[in-house]
Amino acid sequence: MTQSKPIFNSVLLLTGTMVIVKILSAIYRVPYQNVLGDEGLYAYQQVYPLVAIVSVVSLNALPSVMSGWMTKRRQSEIVGMFWFLQIVCFLLGLVIFLSARFISELMGDANLTPMIRMASLAMLPLVFISMVRGYYQMNHRMNMIAISQVIDQVLRVSVILFAIVLFVAMDISIYQAGTLAIGGSVLGLSCVVVYFWFKRKPKLQFSWEIKLKDTQNIITMTVLYAISYLILILWQIVDSFTLIHLLQETGYSFHESIKVKGVFDRGASLIQMGLIITTTFSFVLIPLLTEQLQKKNTKLVNEYANTSLKITVLFSMAAAIGLINLLPLLNKVFFKTNELTGTLSIFMLAVVFVTFIIMYTALLQVKLKRRVLFTALLVGLITKVVGNYIFVLQFGILGASLSTVLSLAIYTIVLHVFVMKLYQIQNMGLFIVKVMSLLIIMSVFVQIILLIPADSRLTNLALMLVAGIVGVIVVIIGIIKMKILIKDEWKHLPLMDKIIKE
Repeated sequence: MTQSKPIFNSVLLLTGTMVIVKILSAIYRVPYQNVLGDEGLYAYQQVYPLVAIVSVVSLNALPSVMSGWMTKRRQSEIVGMFWFLQIVCFLLGLVIFLSARFISELMGDANLTPMIRMASLAMLPLVFISMVRGYYQMNHRMNMIAISQVIDQVLRVSVILFAIVLFVAMDISIYQAGTLAIGGSVLGLSCVVVYFWFKRKPKLQFSWEIKLKDTQNIITMTVLYAISYLILILWQIVDSFTLIHLLQETGYSFHESIKVKGVFDRGASLIQMGLIITTTFSFVLIPLLTEQLQKKNTKLVNEYANTSLKITVLFSMAAAIGLINLLPLLNKVFFKTNELTGTLSIFMLAVVFVTFIIMYTALLQVKLKRRVLFTALLVGLITKVVGNYIFVLQFGILGASLSTVLSLAIYTIVLHVFVMKLYQIQNMGLFIVKVMSLLIIMSVFVQIILLIPADSRLTNLALMLVAGIVGVIVVIIGIIKMKILIKDEWKHLPLMDKIIKE
């Protein structure tokens, strides 16, 4: 018990740090868009997914895989794997750097070339950071990982803010500012390398002792771990390569296309904020479920799966409907103008499906259903690509939202079919009716508050906060009064055991 408490506290520290980092990651786009405009946000969002993949792999996926793999390996094998992965990442980075012009033209904007070249440099520190984080994770020293993540994020955001200042003071272009902003991610990762190097001072004598089976397992498991975190990023990559071309085919000029794409990209920040809430609540039972699965306690496994699914339904739908209700104010307060409200409202439904996908992925991962996860991801991505070509050409930028939501829904359905075969999910019909009834009541209360006139951004902010607080209160009261969650279910939620007293 005395050993488990520090481990629990360190995991809690890392979780708290990651939540703060996610919030910062979602919010810094607001001043960026406010100063550089929708065109500036467009340029940044076109290339950002490349850097985001590196961030996800180096923080979440590869360290988790390496922490398990390194426990049973000799030093020479670990060093051999480091050099193998380092060479692979170097070659990938080199290919991206040399083909940056070609990639930018595929995206429909050759001006993105310097930004893509800058993003390619993020591949260089990836393996070192991942393996050191894996070492610390293996030894339950999560505080070192948390500190490294803070260093990365603080430097990244600082450079982005510096790029904003230079844009105003020196009248640099949105692409130059974007290159500098992407460079902030490279600088952040590079400084993490320096921090780890002086803390650990690892011996990296060259070794080529690697096994083909190990490399295959590490790559496969890294992709599996990363899937949950990469869903929206992969969908954004599809949009980066297709939307500018398709919007121009529908009659938009190039300048109009990048502006509309920039407005559409606002949705990514809003969805990210919604996912911070939903994933914080939805994942609380996964460790307990995994533990009972190892003990082969089928009854508790199914109970935890049912509760996890209920929590996912409740909070994902509440977050999505809440965002849709507040979207006109969110648009005005954060992004100055209230454009594409209908398009962004449909886009907000992605919160529901992404949360379900993350939850279902976790439920299938603990059952080791790798092929199902890869198949579902592939089906979802193909549907997104085809959907863009069908719906964007038909409905313009609204089609991008439609294809995103439809493809995520199909992705969810594929996973749902297999989850239903592996777990005994019960009594969801009445529960969903209760949740929908509660969200209708919540929407009525919020919309009544939104009838209050507000002219300035400050009064709109105040009104948005009041409406948001009222919405949360209505949901909490509804959970209790309508018995949407029973005591054994809501006691697992963070802080709910303190808020709700029987």
